[in-house]
Parts: sequence; C-alpha cells; structure tokens
Amino acid sequence: MHQVLIVGGGIHGTFLSHLLSHHLGITDHVVVDRYAEPLHVWNRHTTACGMSHLRSPSAHNLEVDYRALRKYAARENWPATGAFVPPYARPSLALFNDHCRAIIRERGLERFRRRATVEAIRLHEDRVEAITEAGVLLARTAILALGREHALCVPEWAAGLPEGRITHLFSPYCPQVDSMQPVGSAQSDTTAVAEDLVIVGGGVSGVQRALVESQGRIVTLVTEKPIQVRRFDSDPCYIGPKCYQRFLAEPDYVSRRKMIVEARYPGTIPEDLAAPLQRAIEAGRVNLVIGRVEMAAMENPGGYVELLLSSGSTVSAGRVILATGFGRALPPLVQQLGEAACLPRHVDGFPILDHNLRWHPRLVVTGIPAELELGPSAPNIVGAINAAKRIVPLFTRPSPQAAAWGPLVRVLEPAVT
Repeated sequence: MHQVLIVGGGIHGTFLSHLLSHHLGITDHVVVDRYAEPLHVWNRHTTACGMSHLRSPSAHNLEVDYRALRKYAARENWPATGAFVPPYARPSLALFNDHCRAIIRERGLERFRRRATVEAIRLHEDRVEAITEAGVLLARTAILALGREHALCVPEWAAGLPEGRITHLFSPYCPQVDSMQPVGSAQSDTTAVAEDLVIVGGGVSGVQRALVESQGRIVTLVTEKPIQVRRFDSDPCYIGPKCYQRFLAEPDYVSRRKMIVEARYPGTIPEDLAAPLQRAIEAGRVNLVIGRVEMAAMENPGGYVELLLSSGSTVSAGRVILATGFGRALPPLVQQLGEAACLPRHVDGFPILDHNLRWHPRLVVTGIPAELELGPSAPNIVGAINAAKRIVPLFTRPSPQAAAWGPLVRVLEPAVT
C-alpha cells in the first residue's frame, strides 16, 4: 500500500510529486497518469497554440523556491534577450519547459510514475482503492490532480462537420505547429495557400496560433467581440491576501461562484500579443472578422465549410480550427466519486472541500475541481502552489528538521484564513 496516490501527471501532479518526494521525504507515493511522460498534455497544448512566453510570472514554477527559474536561467546561461519578458519576468516556454525537464530528471520523478487510467476510486475508512485497467492500487490517501482535457468547448454549430475540416485546437488530432517559428520571430513572406484557414476564437490561444500560422499564409480570425487586452487571465488580486481573504470569508458558495466568474478574463490576450496582432492585420496576414458564428455547413462534398455569422455575412474555410477553450464540465472521475460516495457538492456539482482540500478523510482535490476553495487561479501554476500550502500540513508534523527545509517556507507558510 502506498502512502499517497496522485491521479494525474500534469503541472499539479508533477509539482506535488516533487514536493512530496524531494522536500517532504515521502518517496512511497505513485503518480498514475494515462500518458507515459510527465506534462504530456501541457506540452501538447502549448505547442498547439504556438506559445512563445507564459502568461504567468517566473515565480510560478515547479520548484518550491520562487527564484528557482531565474537561478536556473543564470546557471544554464540562457540569453537575457527573450528568456524573460516584462512584466513580472514572464519566462519563455522553451526556458520553462527546460527547467521542468531538469527538475524531473535531477529529482528522478519518473520513478514515481505509473502509466494507467484510473477508472474508479473506492473510499474506505483506512485506505483508497484506485481501479485501473492494469489492476487495483492501494493508498492511504489519494490526491486528484486532474486537468481539463476532457472538457473541450465545441460549439453546437460545429457538430456534424467532417473531422478533416474542423478540429479543436487542443484536440490530440489538431495539426501541431512545433516546426514553425515562434510568435515574435522574423516573419516569412506571406503566400496564400489553397487551403484557407479560419480560426474561431479571439483569446490568447487563438491569437497565438493565428500569428504563427500567418507566417506562411493568410489566416482569418473570427471572434465574437473585439479583441480585449488583459495582462493576466484572472484578477491577480486573488493570488494575494487582499481578495483571497474576502473570498474565503464568504460562506455562501453561490456568492463564491459569482466572485470566480467575475475575476476571470476568458477570451483575452496580454499586451505583448496585441502589438504583433495589429501589425499582422495591417500587413494583411491576418484577416480579423468580428461576429458570432450561428451555423456552419459544407458547400458540397469535399468543398469549403461555410460559416454564417450573426451579422449575416459568411466566411469560407478550407479548414477550421476551434480556439474556443474549455467548458466547465468536471472530470468524469470527480463526478462519479461525488455521486457514488455521496460527497458534499455545490448545486453545480463542484466539490465542497475543507481547508486542507479534503473531500473525504482519504481524498484530496486540487486543480479546477477545487476552485470553490482555491479561488479563480485554481487551475493555473500558482493554483498548484496554493494547493500545496493547504495539503502539506496533512503530511507533516512540527520537527527540528523543518528549519532546514529552507525555501519550502513558501509552501509551509500559514495559508490565508
């Protein structure tokens, strides 16, 4: 029987595995993930949208020391130009990923991973049973660190169109752009191609993909409303105590849900994408069309997809990429657990957790299913850090060794209450 079983090997699961093994000495844990390598979905999604720099600051990384990424960049002689961009020294994706690989390699985190899919979880007073296609895994405590891969937002009008003509940006079947130049690099000559590409969605992912694709073709970007610029994807006030205290002091979960919705900025882009997008529009590489897609149909078998907009105009596409983000559906495993074990849930089905993110004495939840306790930034990298502050006390006791843990104070400092 393992001491801890982590379900999910993405940013949250890998960060917690690193924390448990290297900083808390809990080597008797296992990370169960359907993919062989750590951060598989993270790598696929960031590649798919053509990300060049993270939207979050360098302080948000897979180490417990908020300075770790900057120290790593200096130690490995990363060039000053491009490694970080203002504000808040946001790291390049290449640097961030290199740092992640170094942590995984140097800390030996792959030895804790087991490739399998957790199909169900059974909760008992003294243990947790995780049912997988490879057998049953036992643990004293389970941590659900599940992402949003299951919840791709696909509009109703897209139903029925051939897969070869339309795909979601974050679908495993969406053509990747890893062989293209990153956003912000030297632009190649614009040449129209026979397959006219239309990207639907004017948020950060859609704009990034449009800018990368526009280096070799003319791209049409369809967005429901004018491009909106926001530095972050949610109100940073909730990362610190000012807004977070108010959030936690609110006992009504309907009000907490309202606060989360108001604090998030979906469909927005940061300042550093606005300028290159404007240049691409002025140069004719990106054709920006503002309007809501009402319906879509094939012109004829093997022909173009015709998108009818709310304005009454139409857009023809040889291929459509949906950059429409994620819906709010909970991971199926979370839904099954809530129903089967009669665990406390809000009216929208989201878990109601205690201060240490426990949904059950043997079950801990992080990521977006924990947002009613962690707040608007729950799914982000900083959400993993904030979750750790709540989870760590479950596995530690005051001891003389605590003084030697150094940078772990960032995780062990008292949570805001």
